[in-house]
Amino acid sequence: MRAHPKPRVVITVGLRYLHTALEGVSNPEDPDCESEGWLLEKSVPETWKAFLESLKKLGKCNQVEAEGADAGQAPEAG
Repeated sequence: MRAHPKPRVVITVGLRYLHTALEGVSNPEDPDCESEGWLLEKSVPETWKAFLESLKKLGKCNQVEAEGADAGQAPEAG
């Protein structure tokens, strides 16, 4: 029997929020100290746009490496 993915997602989201909240604590010695947590550093559209841009850069890097490998091959002697 397989576990449902929902509990995993909820736990992952909760851990992300907790992690960012703990990073922003100004005084870790004070348990009543306020802090602010978030799930995304930017808004959803900005995060999505940054993700797509990183995918494009990754694709371009792979394409340049492939073209460079083709250009580096020695021509056949005739």
